[in-house]
Amino acid sequence: MSFYLSFVISNLSFYFMIIGLGIDILELDHLRKILSFQAESFLNYAFTEKEIEYFYNKRGLEHLATTFTAKEAFIKAVPVSKSFCLKEIEVLREESGKPRIHLAGNLAKQFPEDKFRFLLTSSFTKSIVVSVVIIEQNY
Repeated sequence: MSFYLSFVISNLSFYFMIIGLGIDILELDHLRKILSFQAESFLNYAFTEKEIEYFYNKRGLEHLATTFTAKEAFIKAVPVSKSFCLKEIEVLREESGKPRIHLAGNLAKQFPEDKFRFLLTSSFTKSIVVSVVIIEQNY
C-alpha cells in the first residue's frame, strides 16, 4: 500500500511516496565499551571526518551515538539491499542543531537529492539513543 503526500505550490504539485522506514536504538554503555577497546578503528570505519570533528568539538558521546543510529536507521529504511559503506551516509547538523542526511558515493547516485527526501529524527536519554529515518521518493 502506498502513502502519498501532496504539496501544492502555486500551480505545481509535488507528490512524495514513503518508500522506506527505519529505526535504530542503541545503549550508550555499549558504545562506550566499543570505544574503550577500538575507538580509532571504529571511528574511521563508521564516520566521516566532519562527523568525527563534530564529536570531538561539540557534543560528545550522545552526538556520536545519534549519528551512528541515524546511519543504521537509514540502512534499515533502504527498500532493497545495496552494497555501500557507512561513510557514504553522512549526518550533518544545521545551525539549529537539526540533523540531516547527506549521501555520497554510490548511495548519492542511487538516491539523487532531486528525486528523494530523507527525514531524520533522533533523541536520547542518559542511557539510550534512538533514531528514525523515512525515505520519500518524489513523483
